[in-house]
Amino acid sequence: MFQYPTLSRPFIWAHRGSSALLPENSLAAFHRAIRDGADGIECDLQLTRDKEVVILHDETLERTTQAQGLVSEWLWAELQSVPLKGDPTLRVPRLADLLAMAAPPTALNLEIKDPSPLLVDRVLEMVRDYGLGDRVLLSSFHHPQLHYALAQDPDIAVAALYSARLLDPAAVARSVPCSILHMDREYTPAEDLLKLRACHIHTGIYGIHSYSHYERARRNGATAVFLDDPLWAVQ
Repeated sequence: MFQYPTLSRPFIWAHRGSSALLPENSLAAFHRAIRDGADGIECDLQLTRDKEVVILHDETLERTTQAQGLVSEWLWAELQSVPLKGDPTLRVPRLADLLAMAAPPTALNLEIKDPSPLLVDRVLEMVRDYGLGDRVLLSSFHHPQLHYALAQDPDIAVAALYSARLLDPAAVARSVPCSILHMDREYTPAEDLLKLRACHIHTGIYGIHSYSHYERARRNGATAVFLDDPLWAVQ
């Protein structure tokens, strides 16, 4: 099971790879993140019409590729020839492509975007096949997906995502249940991080768009941060 290590700085997730430098969720962005010293790679998972697990943030193709329509309406054989915006030599990768390239000790944060339990089943199967259970963290805004994942594999690590100011963030962790919460910087005051740490809940901050945002998260005691450019923290 994945566990956050004890570090002198926050754990660095490369948000959709080194997405400040290369097209997000591309193999090139993932390779760059590893080269630049990120502790782990965060990416987003969707299902194609023929149930291939692909790495795309949006449920539609328009923003990040030179195609249109829902990801779920495309066959993998069709999608694999679609260029990514920003670099027409790059294509939409599959989860299998990332699992095959990830080298120890790189961790993988796989965000479940599709609310279908089938996506969770496919991801768990692939993680087992590649023997990467100790380096994989499943995360989602769809908390029932995390509950379902734990029912299928109690040894998988999960993190609940949310984007709101909550009265009791620890209650979210208890409801899944999990010991990792990933939250939006804009809705996470220092006192929330302090309370969660007292409850032995690890915290990850996303929505970090500058070095000053990173420094604030570090000073406030975040366990992890999500960076579009890992060099902000590791250089």
